[in-house]
Amino acid sequence: MTDVPAVLLGHRRKEFLLNTLATLRGLVGAGPLVIVDDSGDPEHHRWLDNQGLSFTVVDQRKNSGYLTAMQVVWQVAEAFKTPSFLFWEEDFLLTEPVDLSGITTLLDRNQD
Repeated sequence: MTDVPAVLLGHRRKEFLLNTLATLRGLVGAGPLVIVDDSGDPEHHRWLDNQGLSFTVVDQRKNSGYLTAMQVVWQVAEAFKTPSFLFWEEDFLLTEPVDLSGITTLLDRNQD
């Protein structure tokens, strides 16, 4: 099984993001993570960079809204060129370990 890349949508809520990232350690089979940030806040972008996190900014100057942010999520996901990816938001928490291999196997078998 190839590792499943993850795209995480965020909006300047550092404490939520840190909690979420901590719980994502329970994902087995997760690949690279890219954060799509829709805050429009250059200070937050610097914070993400200082944390060593890979991120894509929706708009440097303003919050672009959920629709535009989701379009960027799909652009990032398509750039991975993998059959599947994991979508997450900064306030989603994983409550127990999850092995992505079973999920991807199920999806691969049932593509119709």
